[in-house]
Amino acid sequence: MARAHGARAQMALAFETVYGTPPASGYRLIPFARTTLGAEQPLLNSELLGYGRDPLAPIKDAVTADGEVVVPIDV
Repeated sequence: MARAHGARAQMALAFETVYGTPPASGYRLIPFARTTLGAEQPLLNSELLGYGRDPLAPIKDAVTADGEVVVPIDV
């Protein structure tokens, strides 16, 4: 997914009615100064033994999404 930069960047926020479920409607455009939002999914070394000397391919860890958003105080 591409991200807009500079004057073309927009952020739309909405409240969740049920935790973990993305809202279907009710989004509002919010002005913002800076954001560091992002997601990461690191790799873990496989701990399984018994497949010879070569280690197995790494497995995916849980996705973590975090960051900060700086918005004007009057919003």
